[in-house]
Amino acid sequence: MKEKVFFWKGAVKDITLFGQNKFSAGHTITIVEGEMDALAFRDLCGDFPVVSVINGAQCGVKDVKKNLDYFKNFQKVYICLDNDAIGQEYAIKIAELFPIGKVKIVNLRHYKDAGEYLEKGKKEEFKRCWHSAIDYTPAGIS
Repeated sequence: MKEKVFFWKGAVKDITLFGQNKFSAGHTITIVEGEMDALAFRDLCGDFPVVSVINGAQCGVKDVKKNLDYFKNFQKVYICLDNDAIGQEYAIKIAELFPIGKVKIVNLRHYKDAGEYLEKGKKEEFKRCWHSAIDYTPAGIS
């Protein structure tokens, strides 16, 4: 598979999350790592709101922090970053931006991301991962 390379052309002040202009409010919203994963998520889950960080997991904290007011329009935020060390590290860092009880972290058990679940035809398996997402709680707090 060819390596994906994305970059932003424009002023930092103009950055919004990919898909943010499509969903204004709702019960849940999911954050994924990449525009292709946002599109794959829609194929896998249907009409659920989804947005993507702009420049990968490492920039996700900055992207989400800049748009925190947007997430106040949703009751729950699901974080579904890539199933690799970097994705999981930054899923926690993004979760820490939100009030306790607002975030669930999706554990993609078998494949790297929503795109790979779609490629492999594992729609129901992806949905099970999403529906079994666990509430994020900071270490030491129960």
